[in-house]
Amino acid sequence: MTTESVAPQAVETTPSPVAQTVAHLRQAFATGRTRDVQWRKQQLRQIEKMMAENESAIATALAEDLGRKPFEAWLADIATTAAEARYAAKKVRRWMRRQYRLLEVSQLPGLGWVEYEPYGTVLIIGAWNYPVYLTLAPAVGAIAAGNAVVLKPSEIAPASSHLMAELVPRYLDPDAIAVVEGDGAVSQELIAQGF
Repeated sequence: MTTESVAPQAVETTPSPVAQTVAHLRQAFATGRTRDVQWRKQQLRQIEKMMAENESAIATALAEDLGRKPFEAWLADIATTAAEARYAAKKVRRWMRRQYRLLEVSQLPGLGWVEYEPYGTVLIIGAWNYPVYLTLAPAVGAIAAGNAVVLKPSEIAPASSHLMAELVPRYLDPDAIAVVEGDGAVSQELIAQGF
């Protein structure tokens, strides 16, 4: 008679690239760098610059993915994203301020205020029909709020997805903002990271 161990064998597993990316972004957020107003403004200005400097490449990608005309691409995706980034860069300091509130009589002479805090690392899953705007416009709000960001462009618009994966690390802080490309399985793996 032999004795065999019924305990499961320990299997060494290495984290997936998705898990590594998310862990890296969470570490960047933990350093506090995304909370700084200057960092937020710089990233928002860089989004505006990215849109302005790459109008033709973005329009070409949208034409390839969706058959969109250049003016429609400019109006629906490029100009609107740039305008949101410009507006957020202008207002972010104001949005970060404490907002004092009136208290109930029973709580006087106390002070009450609302102070907004970033969530941490956020996931933005883009849609296929407006792949640039519906991926980067939510990123504008997330960056203005001081979050680290994972962008997952739609796989149904591959040219736009590849272009964002190329441009975002070039213009934005790659330690705090990342693009993850892939299909629905990648989206599920991202969601499983606990956003």
